[in-house]
Amino acid sequence: MRAFQTRRYIYIWNPWSDGKTVFKNEPQAGLTFKAMQEAAKNDPAIAARVKLFLYRVPEEFYDVEADPNALKNLIDDPSLKDQIAHFRPSYPGE
Repeated sequence: MRAFQTRRYIYIWNPWSDGKTVFKNEPQAGLTFKAMQEAAKNDPAIAARVKLFLYRVPEEFYDVEADPNALKNLIDDPSLKDQIAHFRPSYPGE
């Protein structure tokens, strides 16, 4: 997982994300994540957020000025394609 951020945007790249591999990190062992998992049983919005934390998606792009909690992934927004391209990793020969 890598992230590139400016004052306005954050781009997150999860090259390992395949919809099956579970992402694990230290904060998931804490009380907050456990409470989120419990709340997810009765709240579809929280359940979707927990699923994102566990499986991620290959690319994420957020406007952190408009969405400081990074709840709306804008990666497929055609109006932001130039901004996204600025952050997207490129490799020699591409």
